[in-house]
Amino acid sequence: MIRRPPRSTLSSSSAASDVYKRQLMADTARQNGGSASASAETGPWVVTLDGPCFVAVMQHAEDSSLREKVYKAYITRASEYGTDPALDNTRLIEQTLKLRADKASLLGFTSHSEVSLASKMATLTQATEFLEDLRSKSWEAALMEHAELEQFAADSDGLTSLRNWDVAFYAEKLKAATFEMDDEVTRPYFALDNVLQGLFGVVHRLFDIDVSEVPPESVDAQVWDPSVRLFELRHSQNQAVVAYFYLDPYSRAATKRGGAWMNEVSGRSSALALEGEELRIPIAHMVTNQPAPSGDTPSLMSFRDVETLFHECGHALQHMLTRVDEGLVSGIRGVEWDAVEQPSQFMEYWCVHNDTLHSMAKHWRTGAPIPSELVAKIQQAKTFRSASAMLRQIKFAMVDLELHSASFAASQELSLIHISEPTRLLSISYAVFCLKKKKKHITNDTSHLTISI
Repeated sequence: MIRRPPRSTLSSSSAASDVYKRQLMADTARQNGGSASASAETGPWVVTLDGPCFVAVMQHAEDSSLREKVYKAYITRASEYGTDPALDNTRLIEQTLKLRADKASLLGFTSHSEVSLASKMATLTQATEFLEDLRSKSWEAALMEHAELEQFAADSDGLTSLRNWDVAFYAEKLKAATFEMDDEVTRPYFALDNVLQGLFGVVHRLFDIDVSEVPPESVDAQVWDPSVRLFELRHSQNQAVVAYFYLDPYSRAATKRGGAWMNEVSGRSSALALEGEELRIPIAHMVTNQPAPSGDTPSLMSFRDVETLFHECGHALQHMLTRVDEGLVSGIRGVEWDAVEQPSQFMEYWCVHNDTLHSMAKHWRTGAPIPSELVAKIQQAKTFRSASAMLRQIKFAMVDLELHSASFAASQELSLIHISEPTRLLSISYAVFCLKKKKKHITNDTSHLTISI
């Protein structure tokens, strides 16, 4: 945790959301920092490395030294450069890579990448060629985006070069200047419950399914945190129960990893149905990491948070609406893993649909609908710095494949300079870890080991 400096270091694009962020950091100070009297107005404020807090600092903290401090703390977590040597994951990563390589050899493959791709649509060669094709098509546009950002930072504050902890800050400022909006302007219109109603409206229109919240105890269910909610899916026509899903929406820095995901609790199955029933119905969980409610302020979402929720719902729907009764191939189990993103991407498109936006975007305090001009700006901003975002994702994939390739050994230097070094300038974080022979630069967060965990 990092103590918050004076409040003048936060940019004030929106006074209401500025107070909201301070309140969240004051809540953290009370809960984890031992400051029972912490408040949004007077502090102290505590910065953690969980996603919502980290991104807020990177995008909005005016003080470059604060951004640098938080950025370096973030990318060195779980490494030999972190604050607690006991949390260094280097040996665990090396052991994981070795065991995966050994497993591949025992199974007759040359690498763990080949093991992973054996059950997917693409071969290793096809995947590598596809990523390189995307990289080459995105590269020039991303360079132009970065040049534009450098020029903007130079014109705004006289910067001669952008450091890693400057990119998100000036990208957010450039976005605000280009579209006359930023996430903090739109956030008050996206309270979680309103967004859920909009999402469930889409589900009803597309699939004729009604979604409603139910108390966990009413169906003999348990939750792992008081903030976790349970929802029931029913056919609109006959009201038969189709599925359930848990929603775990809020960041919990001490107990919950970052990111967002969906997974199954149980799959649809005729063989595993309870006595007297025809089917075991599917149950999923959807997990995100958005800010929790604070005081009388509900959880307010950035538009990226909204997209993430719709995305994970796409995965969950594929699992929950399956009509396959064989458990081993029902829902997401029956789909090649490199095709499983299609329903989630499809659901994301509904975020920028006019009817959907207007149905869920209402100011949390006044109930006023989102202005049409702000909807238009959200839609226009959808592709802002999209080439840079593409390179960031390609970097994750290429490093992942290289780490699990036949030629890589954890004791050798990972040579990916052609992608990771230039992309370093284009990403919010250079935190896709690279194991170096003499210097382990970048985070050792094992969540980046993404192939077939």
